Amino acid sequence: MNSDERTKVLFLTEAEYQPECFSNYVNHINNPEDMIILNSNGREVLHPFGEIMRNIIITVYQEKIKEVYIVGDKGIDTSRLDRCTCPSVPQDKLETLEYLFKNCKPEFLGMNLQEWLEGNKSATDFVQKNAGTIRKHPLVPDDVIVRGLFINTGTEEMVEEMVF
Repeated sequence: MNSDERTKVLFLTEAEYQPECFSNYVNHINNPEDMIILNSNGREVLHPFGEIMRNIIITVYQEKIKEVYIVGDKGIDTSRLDRCTCPSVPQDKLETLEYLFKNCKPEFLGMNLQEWLEGNKSATDFVQKNAGTIRKHPLVPDDVIVRGLFINTGTEEMVEEMVF
């Protein structure tokens, strides 16, 4: 790498963060301009060829990203996630969707309708699923490092960091 070239880092988050927040956890990046944040609003990268993944790939190539951090918030209370239902949807439509989830792979990635509606149950699920999808993607360069970063926004402390 050219010594004039700055290292840029991509953060995929499930909550709103400012770049300054990450400078406390990623010591080698001090300039907020070198931090790019994609907010997925609590959604994992469900499909390897979906919109979020496309944004990640384009950003990696255009910005010459060398590290991707998947940020999970250990301070979010997931106990409020109850079983999600769709009472106004006719039962035959729900059954059709359930059939599609069970039998139309890879589009639905081996989950059922209920799991899809509920999304991630924990920060660990969010980080592990996203990191796995990104790390295994054939268009992500092999030299890009994928890390999981767990932050507790209640205490503003880094809880854990993982490399995938």
